[in-house]
Amino acid sequence: MNKGEIKTFGKKAVTIITDNKFQYYAPLENVEKLIYPFLIEPFKTIPVKFDINYKEWSGSANGRKRYFAYNVKISDEIII
Repeated sequence: MNKGEIKTFGKKAVTIITDNKFQYYAPLENVEKLIYPFLIEPFKTIPVKFDINYKEWSGSANGRKRYFAYNVKISDEIII
């Protein structure tokens, strides 16, 4: 699985950004329901892990296609 953070959200989807600044688009039906309560203002980024669908994309960011993300889950890693 890939790692990143939910950067922004809307009524239908979230945008995930990775450490290398690639962005991914995740429709809410592909996002774990445990994440929904955290999609409020003021918004703080949410660490997630996810899979990538390279057959679908929505626009582009930083000169690269913004591929669809699915199986988006809260990252369960603890950094000390």
